Amino acid sequence: MPPFSTMRNLVLIDKNNLGRRSNAQSVLKTSSGFQTQAVFGFIRTLISLKKEYRDRDFIVLDDGRADFRFNLYPAYKGNRKPLTPAKQAELNAYTAQKPFIDQAVYLLGIARLCASNYEADDLAGLLCSKRGNREVTLVSGDKDWLLLIDKGVEWFDPKTKVHINHLNFQGKTGVFTPEQFLFKKCLMGDTSDNINGVGGIGEERATDMALHYSNFNNFLLNKPRNRYEQQLFDSKEKQETFKRNLLLMNIRNPQIDTSKTYMSKGTFEGDAFYKLCENLEFNSFLAHFDIFETLFSKGN
Repeated sequence: MPPFSTMRNLVLIDKNNLGRRSNAQSVLKTSSGFQTQAVFGFIRTLISLKKEYRDRDFIVLDDGRADFRFNLYPAYKGNRKPLTPAKQAELNAYTAQKPFIDQAVYLLGIARLCASNYEADDLAGLLCSKRGNREVTLVSGDKDWLLLIDKGVEWFDPKTKVHINHLNFQGKTGVFTPEQFLFKKCLMGDTSDNINGVGGIGEERATDMALHYSNFNNFLLNKPRNRYEQQLFDSKEKQETFKRNLLLMNIRNPQIDTSKTYMSKGTFEGDAFYKLCENLEFNSFLAHFDIFETLFSKGN
């Protein structure tokens, strides 16, 4: 397991989700024309989080390629259309900024966990499964991470300022538990990742089934209530699709080879971070640089 405190509560940050959303905001450029809005927005989010969660360990989670998903389902994410020139330019700008996000994270003394063959979702699931009695805040706009909510585990979207925990889960998702949420997702599929559902069951029916049965095993032990459920009950093909989706989507208690994970963690280096902000022309940070010393220096 990666080395982090067994006592302090955790903040787990979805690097690419936050970075790409920051990159999509108003363009910032240095005097030489280099775009910096992704780096600036990411650091600004770190400041905000650190003010709220001063006594916690922060871990930034980085995406790799989830080989096991492509091996299981070669069409995974296969519906992504060629990017328009504008979208390609936006992606290129973000890609160019990613090393500076990593550098800022390191110089601020924040841990970064990555694995070449797992996604940030999987790493979040790993850390939540090993959290013990620690409280965890999941920082992401990705609602797949809602699967990890539990007593002591909340989800926070820094863009919308929405917090979701086990108390307001039903009001935000339509179901009462992450188990029901997973059941619903596996029935429906996920068009954004090119994962087809079992067929004939949209969100309304999937929500109803999740509330009534909670999980697939319970569904199979009961008499179907309508023709849509009967079709799933009778079709081995539909059931295999559901089981495949469960393997693709379930990030709770993932079976991860931790020898393939990599943790980097520096200590707060004020001079080096100041120089980085100078190079990127983050004048607003430079004007109030003492906030970084207050929030990120040793013991804070």
